[in-house]
Amino acid sequence: MVKEKTVKTCDFSGYKHTAISLALAMVCLSSACSATGPTRRDALSQFRAENFLTLPLREGTDGFDRLDRALQGHFGANDDSSATNRIATQKPAMLRDGYVVLRYLRPDEERHMLVELSSEPCFPVKQAIAIARPDPSRMDYYQRTGLYTATGEGMSVGFSVDGFKRDCVISLEIAGAPR
Repeated sequence: MVKEKTVKTCDFSGYKHTAISLALAMVCLSSACSATGPTRRDALSQFRAENFLTLPLREGTDGFDRLDRALQGHFGANDDSSATNRIATQKPAMLRDGYVVLRYLRPDEERHMLVELSSEPCFPVKQAIAIARPDPSRMDYYQRTGLYTATGEGMSVGFSVDGFKRDCVISLEIAGAPR
């Protein structure tokens, strides 16, 4: 049985998200619109938003792989189609704590993923900072830019805030830490 893919178009005239960080994430992830609300039917729904920070930073590649399997189970694995086409068909997923994952992308075969969260409900940046504990020597810089990066167990988790709701985390980039 072959699944038909439908292409949805977006009206960008009212689009107000701007991303300072994770340029690829925001270009790729925000280039498609979702036609339906979040679903809560798979393994991804057993995770909480904080797991996107804690699992890679505390469990390293094992934590990354657990998140990746759950995300692929909901959003589908990478295939030969373009990133824009892959995310165009994604349906949001509600996590156990009520936060919503809008989109997910693995841009390559390395341990590297991009995740977009909804700002409704808002995953508070203060909570993310308390969990991830980014480098305190750079906190003034982070607070001006809205870009945060934490590392642990060989993994890096970058997160950024909504340009208009600076108290909400909207995008995450999880990858192997540079050596």
